[in-house]
Amino acid sequence: MSTPSAPSAPPTEQTESVYGIPAEAHLLEQVIVHTPGQEMELVAPDNRAELLFDDILFLGHARKEHLLMCSVFEKIVGRPDTVLQIGELLSETFQKQDARHAFVEKLCRSLPEQNLGAVEKDLKELSPEELKTFALTGESELPIKVQPVPNLMFTRDLAAVVHDHIILSHAATVARTRESIIINAVLNYHPRFAPHSDKIIELPPGVTFEGGDLLVASPETVLIGHSERTSFGAIMAIAHELFERTSVEHVLAVDLPKRRSTMHLDTVFTFASPTVRYRHAAQPSGRPQRPA
Repeated sequence: MSTPSAPSAPPTEQTESVYGIPAEAHLLEQVIVHTPGQEMELVAPDNRAELLFDDILFLGHARKEHLLMCSVFEKIVGRPDTVLQIGELLSETFQKQDARHAFVEKLCRSLPEQNLGAVEKDLKELSPEELKTFALTGESELPIKVQPVPNLMFTRDLAAVVHDHIILSHAATVARTRESIIINAVLNYHPRFAPHSDKIIELPPGVTFEGGDLLVASPETVLIGHSERTSFGAIMAIAHELFERTSVEHVLAVDLPKRRSTMHLDTVFTFASPTVRYRHAAQPSGRPQRPA
């Protein structure tokens, strides 16, 4: 198995960073989640495929199960701020005018086919709560309507933390592009995260990456799925950044079939402990490749 090696010794990592994942089996202390809300009610038979849903969820059941998961995590960790809801973080982020303006500008640039530039000025004039509602549901009093973001509940795909750095997603589909812009705004402008903006890794234009394709196997090794959602160019860009900025020494690209059933590496296998991994019996094992 051939893997790339870091070209030079990495800089010393800062323990005060808000981010910290040395390995997948490391105990979590805090998570960002999104409990399904109004945006999920807007998934219908005529738009579910466009929104990447095979079925329509019952919102009441989905919320109950998700909130139960959150309460279990809070109980285990034993801290009041263990679970951070992205909707609440977004509301707090949008209290800053520059955050609202930056979000709207990036939204208009990233989705030109939705002609949002025609109402850019009006979007910037929305209140923080109105803009949050638009960001999640696509609905507002303006003469324009866009699709909701029901996939926001899959927050793992929005970014990936490696040691004390966080890699922002570049969504591969239009249906999930707004999610990437939401997490970008939160991590760059929210008071909890803004002081650590130097730990954010933003990928270059033209590549696609979703967080479910990245697994931190150990402090020295990262696995990235080359899937239908993550491009090889993104893997190379991530490897370069990790070698320059963290203690990672090896990046393995796992070649996955480009189909929905293997859309992310974490649908194929995941870590239960440093020495135990679960692999879906119906999925291929994948072939490691040299990314750079």
